[in-house]
Amino acid sequence: MEFPELGAACSARGCGEKNDFLPFTCDGCKKKFCLNHHKPEAHACPVPPRNDKYVPVCPLCQQAITIKPGEDPNAVVDRHIRAGCPTVVVNKKKQNACSFKGCKEKEFVPVSCKLCKQPFCLKHRFETDHNCPAKGKSNSTAGAAAAARMGVAQNNHSQTKMPAFPANEIAARTAHAASSLFGAPSPAVSSGPPPSRQGNRRNQKHSNKPKDAIGAAGIPTQERFLLSVYFPQASNRAPEFHVMSSRWTVGKVIDVLSERGRILNNNSRPGSVKLNLFNGSGSRLNPSDNLESCVLQNKLEGGGPVLLEYGESLAGFEPGSLKGVEDKHGCVSM
Repeated sequence: MEFPELGAACSARGCGEKNDFLPFTCDGCKKKFCLNHHKPEAHACPVPPRNDKYVPVCPLCQQAITIKPGEDPNAVVDRHIRAGCPTVVVNKKKQNACSFKGCKEKEFVPVSCKLCKQPFCLKHRFETDHNCPAKGKSNSTAGAAAAARMGVAQNNHSQTKMPAFPANEIAARTAHAASSLFGAPSPAVSSGPPPSRQGNRRNQKHSNKPKDAIGAAGIPTQERFLLSVYFPQASNRAPEFHVMSSRWTVGKVIDVLSERGRILNNNSRPGSVKLNLFNGSGSRLNPSDNLESCVLQNKLEGGGPVLLEYGESLAGFEPGSLKGVEDKHGCVSM
């Protein structure tokens, strides 16, 4: 042969196979053999491997006893009986099992709640889906921190000495500044309510494109519903395209959007200003309706704009000022 050093000779007596490129190693005597002599009975193996692997059972406690290779089953059972038949503890705990009461789902990878740090399945991973006990504590902590910051700001403001002017002098100075800048007298001072915070949003540009919509992962393709989301005016957050499930209720969509956009959501706290979802015409969507029913009621369309805002109604809103995309089915391929 051209490469005699690569092969191995068969260890069987009288075998003519001197260079076998794929030799077999016997499990008993650990020698190398060819195809015709690799079985223990073909080469009269002095140490035949044991193929009768079984687990002995204790005659007293009826427990299966594990034995190691080379151990005598009778000796292992005798040692088990002399030790008092100890119970073998088997860990049957499910890995990545959902902590929600009554749910038996488990995930291949751990999914934990950001607040209570408990493992949950994909269905119960949000704090609103498993009634997270740490949600109220998180909101109260954030509120206390905000109150502390406001208190510091007020103290700093109170310590700053500002010159005091009469009301009529302030109005006169304002009118003089307006006339010098714009060449026209300033409008009369009104004691009515301040202008609505729903300004013109026609020039707002989205921070992403429909093909890069947020939240498509984890939602089945046939349930994906595209929305052009406008966040509260006070958040100064640019509009974004998001993907929701058509089976989700409007209330859950509000919770998901507030978490994705880091918008304060106190809907679970009684007496607080509610965060609502409005369609492109300025109509409030019922939190108990799902997106599919909103489409059937002609209150919403796939790819259409929605506005996330506080309060039960929109003051000063211009219908048609929000932009969406043409996607009447609401399903996108991600």
